[in-house]
Amino acid sequence: MNYIPVGLDIAKHVIQLHVVDFHTGEMVDKQIKRDALL
Repeated sequence: MNYIPVGLDIAKHVIQLHVVDFHTGEMVDKQIKRDALL
């Protein structure tokens, strides 16, 4: 799958990543812990 990033919500503990699947156009939201990303 190829994703196109469209947004990033920054919070204290969890960062929400909003992406669109390139092939299907489906919007996907992924939660990533702040420590894992930074």
